[in-house]
Amino acid sequence: MPQSLFEDVEFFRRSAKEKLDLFEEQNDDPGFINYAMLEVKDGDPDIIFVGEHVVNELEKLKDVSALKVED
Repeated sequence: MPQSLFEDVEFFRRSAKEKLDLFEEQNDDPGFINYAMLEVKDGDPDIIFVGEHVVNELEKLKDVSALKVED
């Protein structure tokens, strides 16, 4: 499995966690809109794009072990 794929997964995990943590912190505010989840800013790739890239790369690998990618 390519190391770059693990790096992409780690980026996706950290980005998603940051955005979801912000959402959780503001959960009580009905007017809060987490724009960070909707748009790309500061040159960071969109987490949805990165997630789709990871899935596409995993689909190319025929013998992916679920134990390796589970975490």
